[in-house]
Amino acid sequence: MPDRVVLHVGMHKTGTTAIQNALSELGDGPGWEYLRFIHPNASNILHQAYAGRERPDNGLPQPSFASNAAEAQQLIETRLQAARAQTAIISGEGVSLMRSNALETLLEQIQSNVSGKAETEVFAYIRPPLSYLHAKFQTLLRGKFVPFGTMQNAKMIDYASRFQPLEELFSEARLLYRPYLVDRFRDRSVICDFADWLGIELPENGVTGMRANTALSSEAVKLLFIWRKKHPRIIPGDGRLIGALSDLKGPKLQFSEQVLAPVREDLSRQYTWSEARMGWNMAEPVAPDPPHAIRSEEDLLTVAPTTVSWLAETTGQSVQRIGQTPDDLIEAMAQIITPPPQKTNKSSLLQRAKRWLGKQ
Repeated sequence: MPDRVVLHVGMHKTGTTAIQNALSELGDGPGWEYLRFIHPNASNILHQAYAGRERPDNGLPQPSFASNAAEAQQLIETRLQAARAQTAIISGEGVSLMRSNALETLLEQIQSNVSGKAETEVFAYIRPPLSYLHAKFQTLLRGKFVPFGTMQNAKMIDYASRFQPLEELFSEARLLYRPYLVDRFRDRSVICDFADWLGIELPENGVTGMRANTALSSEAVKLLFIWRKKHPRIIPGDGRLIGALSDLKGPKLQFSEQVLAPVREDLSRQYTWSEARMGWNMAEPVAPDPPHAIRSEEDLLTVAPTTVSWLAETTGQSVQRIGQTPDDLIEAMAQIITPPPQKTNKSSLLQRAKRWLGKQ
C-alpha cells in the first residue's frame, strides 16, 4: 500500500498533458506508480465523482469520465485500493479549480482507500500570469470561440483565489509550488523536472522528447480565431485543421500592452502571492510592442500575405483564388477539414468491371 500519495494539480498550461501522457505510458517505476482513471488526465473523473459535474466541459474526450458519479467514485476507490508502490501519483489540473467541499471529499476518499499512514502531498507548477493568458487564449480557441475581451479578464489569473481552497486544506509542507521555467528544467523537459521534484526515477530515454499541446504561431491563431467565428464549437475534422495550423510557422502570439493594460492593474497582487510562496519574482515588465502585436479584434481577423500563400500551398489552390477576407479564408480552411475526393482512375474501374463480368 502507498505511504505517499502525490496529487499533481497543474496548474493549466504548465506541461500537465506531457507529464500525464508520459507517466501513464510508463505506468510505474522504482517505488512509484501512476494511477490512471480511464484517461491519463484525472480532471474529469475527479470532478464527476466529487464536484457534482456529470459532464465536465473542458475539452477532454468523452472517454475521460464514467457513466455517472457513483461509477466514477467506484473506479477511483478500486484503483486506489489496488495501488502497491510506495508513491502513488494522481494528476489532474482541474483539481486546482475544485471548491473546498469537493477537495475535502476527495482527500477523505484517498485517505480511506490507502494506508492510514499515507501522506497526501499536492504539487503545482505556477506560470507567470501574462504568459499563462496567451497560452490559455489559444488553448480555449481549439475547442470553442473565445471573445477578444477574454484577454482582459483578470479573474483568469487570480492565483490567490484559485489556490485558496487547497491552502485551507493542506499545510504549507504538503502544498508545494514550483516556478514553470523551462530553461531551468533538466534537458528542458517538464517531465524530467517533475520526476526530480518528486524524487522518483524515470527511464533515461523515452520521455525527454515527449511534448503536447504545442503552441501555435500568431498567424495560426488568427486563422483559428477566424474559423471559430464561423464554427463556435468543434465540428468533425477540426483536428485536421489544428494539426495543419501547427505547421504554420512565425512569431508567437503577442497581445499589445494596450490590450493587456486592464490585466496589468491586478498583476502586482499575483506577483506578491508568488513571492510569498516561492520566493520567486515572476514580474513581467512592460516591453515595446513587437510589429505583429494584436491590438484589436480586427487584427485577429487580418492575416499576412504570407499566411494566404501558406494556405494556398496547403490546399493546392492559387493565392488569387483564395483571397484575404474572413469568408475567403474560412472557405479555404474548409478544404483542410474536408479534403477533395481522390480522382478515380476510370481505366482501372473498367478493368475491375471486366474482371467481375468474367467471373459471372
